[in-house]
Amino acid sequence: MIITLPRNSMPDNPSQAICDIADKISRDHYPLSDLAAPGEPVIGNMYVAVTWAKGRRVSFTIRTRDSYKHGSRTSASGRHMPKASWEAHRDVMRALFDVWPEASLRTALATYVGKEGFERDFPATANHNVGSNYQPRRIIDCSI
Repeated sequence: MIITLPRNSMPDNPSQAICDIADKISRDHYPLSDLAAPGEPVIGNMYVAVTWAKGRRVSFTIRTRDSYKHGSRTSASGRHMPKASWEAHRDVMRALFDVWPEASLRTALATYVGKEGFERDFPATANHNVGSNYQPRRIIDCSI
């Protein structure tokens, strides 16, 4: 996905700001307490992989550390993948729009302009077919 940040609220390091926001959501909603050593902080199942960043635009994907844990998704056939679920994407995108309400975000399924546009348009993506025409499967049904 590609986020375009508003001119009036640009952080010094947009890539790091996006990673920090996603990391907080990951630790709060998708913790991997079994991977944390005693006395160490809990890590989250999700992380952001930045593909490129130029000016106000940052391209990134949301991945998961453990494809069998909460926050991951499966393929239409049921194979576990280190990809973030529909709900995990929603949580991260909502947090990004909380910080930058005027941002625009382009994903494979939709382009969201501003926080209001995201809240209005995102629920419709739950019914996106990730299966075949012969065996359809909605993306929301692939969440773990």
